[in-house]
Amino acid sequence: MSIKIEDLQIDAPFIGQYKTLNAVLCSYRRLERSQFILLEAMDFTTSMDLVKRGLYDDRFRLKSGQIATNTMILGAEMHQEKFERILAQLRETADYPDPGLNPCDLPYERMVLVQLDGYIHSYRNEIEMKKTRLKLLTPDMIKQELPSDANLRDFLKRIQQHVPRSLRQPMEQRYKLSELLRTKRKLEPENSEKEIQETKRAVPSLKAHTPNFVDTNEVLNLVTAPNAVQEYSEYPEVRLSQLDSMDADVVRVSAQIIGYVPPQLPLLAQNTKNRLVIVDDFKVYISSEDGSEQYAVEFEDTDAILRFYGVDELEASTQEHIKFQTMQAVNTMFTMALRRIHIANSICSYSAWTFAEPLKQIRKKNS
Repeated sequence: MSIKIEDLQIDAPFIGQYKTLNAVLCSYRRLERSQFILLEAMDFTTSMDLVKRGLYDDRFRLKSGQIATNTMILGAEMHQEKFERILAQLRETADYPDPGLNPCDLPYERMVLVQLDGYIHSYRNEIEMKKTRLKLLTPDMIKQELPSDANLRDFLKRIQQHVPRSLRQPMEQRYKLSELLRTKRKLEPENSEKEIQETKRAVPSLKAHTPNFVDTNEVLNLVTAPNAVQEYSEYPEVRLSQLDSMDADVVRVSAQIIGYVPPQLPLLAQNTKNRLVIVDDFKVYISSEDGSEQYAVEFEDTDAILRFYGVDELEASTQEHIKFQTMQAVNTMFTMALRRIHIANSICSYSAWTFAEPLKQIRKKNS
């Protein structure tokens, strides 16, 4: 079965292996002084571990005026000779220029759906695809693979959710996605229902054992409620990187919600000075807009919150226990108030940050 971009984490077991990804081909360009083409692809999920190339401002527009960022764009290298055969197929439907040093974004504007097969390469904790083979998806190919690839079906549904109407309508005429998805449900109603449940981000098996567990489908409704219960404008607004040095009891930060760690297994984390063992209930991870600053914030009533460390900085025995889940809120900036709390246990005492009470104070940042 294919993978998703959100599966491309630095500790994923398939790093160094060949994998298949269904995506929209966003652009192509020739790499300087080489025989390779750099493809950019997106499946509307995100990973903080992708190679960041800084070429994404205002290029790939999503629904409701949002713009895709570098956490959504996978870079894939393909030999120029192989790409020329794909380019010839593209030119059967429309004009496409030869690859140049500047990216050509026409594939995204025309919603070209593709299947990439390539080697998942990691260098300095950043991931891209190498030795890529590319196929143009057709309605017949999609119909053939839908029954055996749940990720493909989820990808097609995300297209309908995130692509602007102006791009989605001609794509619908070309691929007949709505018809394909309806046919899938009619042919395999039991499997479809099962897959629908599996695609939900909550982990139902944990609910019976964790009374404070918050269904992940409810997280955004809780923390981004439109009506603020309390006004926090009087408190200072700071950057995430300043939180550890602040003396204030309440501060405001602008950040995007990038993911969460649900309650499940003890999390061994390393603080700046002390090594602490924390029984993790539910933590939401927030990030600056460019992803350079990250922080973990207590969501419900956990006893502690630690500065966010990359998985590669935790002990190897701990990595397999961490189930970091990406959330759909990525790329949406919010202004949120954080409240300082003081933690004392048998190991040490320290300060941490939680969402200020009540939770429903987070507001979408005006752009």
